[in-house]
Amino acid sequence: MNNVDYITCLSINPFGCYMEYILQIASRDKRYKDLYDMIFAMGDLSTSTGLWNARNEFDFLKVENRIFAAIYILKIEDSYETKLDRFFNEENSTNNAV
Repeated sequence: MNNVDYITCLSINPFGCYMEYILQIASRDKRYKDLYDMIFAMGDLSTSTGLWNARNEFDFLKVENRIFAAIYILKIEDSYETKLDRFFNEENSTNNAV
């Protein structure tokens, strides 16, 4: 299998605008400093990193906490195996319909 263009993933650019934003918040909130360090070290936000940060209560009246929650929820996705199964099932159903 050489072409996997049909599998899409959302990832955080460790050198992008959101990381710059986290770094600004990190100067006043240690959780965001830890989050920044973990994302920068791993190259992306993993599910376990998000869960580790979510163990603390967040004040969702703060914009940065709402943005983090939204990004974390968007990052939760199916495994590659599930994506491949879905693709092949859709491909088979399309081929059988003809």
